[in-house]
Amino acid sequence: MLWIITLIMTTFAMVSILRPFFLSSKTIPRRAEYDMQIYQDQLQELKHDAGNGLITSEEERSAQMEVARRILKADGDLNLPQNLPITVINPRLVLFVGLLIPIVTLGIYFLIGSPNLVSPFPSQIDSNLAQKNTKPKMNLLILELKKRLESRPNDIEGWLLYARSLSSLGELSKATNAYRKVLALDPKNIQFWAELFELQFSKSGGVITKGAKHTLKNILLLNPADPLGRFYSGLAAEQAGKFKKALKIWLTLEKESNSDAPWTHLLSKRINTIVEKHNLSRKIFNPKRVKDSQNP
Repeated sequence: MLWIITLIMTTFAMVSILRPFFLSSKTIPRRAEYDMQIYQDQLQELKHDAGNGLITSEEERSAQMEVARRILKADGDLNLPQNLPITVINPRLVLFVGLLIPIVTLGIYFLIGSPNLVSPFPSQIDSNLAQKNTKPKMNLLILELKKRLESRPNDIEGWLLYARSLSSLGELSKATNAYRKVLALDPKNIQFWAELFELQFSKSGGVITKGAKHTLKNILLLNPADPLGRFYSGLAAEQAGKFKKALKIWLTLEKESNSDAPWTHLLSKRINTIVEKHNLSRKIFNPKRVKDSQNP
């Protein structure tokens, strides 16, 4: 398909290039008429600008002289003949050269080119370039932040940026310590606790460790209805072998969540998995309270 498209494009290009050589005469467009109209409009604009005080009388006269000179030249061009004879080249020679060029070009390409070479997707190229260009800049930013935080230890915005930058570079242990600094300055910010938990969860490969459980506990103390805290507290119970407790937490969360909530699909999948895997029944539970999920 690609070769067909290339052939069509080449054909159109060669026709456009060779067509003038087969003409016996050339018609000169009446460009001078077009120029005359432009110059007349310029004179009107000069008059308008001078009347509004945008240019001085001296500037108007100087510009009028230049426009007048161009009008005279255009008027002289109007008297030139429209058709001028041109030398006609042998059509057979033109056709031969026109066909020879693409044939030679393709021949050279097949000899030294790589027709079967697979190019990476542009998005991959852009991604690789972005990663190469971003990492040195991020490292420099982290060094500057670290130096600034040494003299400004209570700068919460600086610590937060420092923690997020370390996390984006995969420096999870350092990022965890930086988040602890952030939370020491603002211990009641549930968003910061949530970011710390996600970092701990990622660092452990999906295992809810003792430190992550402590983070979940703080999230649920700040907001007992927090869906993230409740979902992962159920996961913590499941990982600890407390399957009935996990199912109860998740059923409670499912009942109290809107059907279009972003976590409902994952929640439903986890409920179905634990029910089938451990032969549990949904009907034995009667979700009533949220406080059951406060102790992961």
